Amino acid sequence: MMSIHSSDTVYATIKAGGRTLATHTLTGFASMSELLTGLYRRLKGVAGLITVELRNGTAGLIERRTLMLRPSSPSLPVQLTLF
Repeated sequence: MMSIHSSDTVYATIKAGGRTLATHTLTGFASMSELLTGLYRRLKGVAGLITVELRNGTAGLIERRTLMLRPSSPSLPVQLTLF
């Protein structure tokens, strides 16, 4: 597992079905867990099997992960009734 520090610059490429969906430059994350959470927040609306390639530009390390993203459930409207 690649280790990161908050001063590192990490380049993320997200692919699905051989197609690049997004690329992001991420900084300020102190752990891999924080980084993946931050990346997941940027991928709203993406669901299914994806490949994430992370390249730590500061340390020169590369890591690939395959993840299954579930569709985010839309917030349902709430009906208020006054009596």
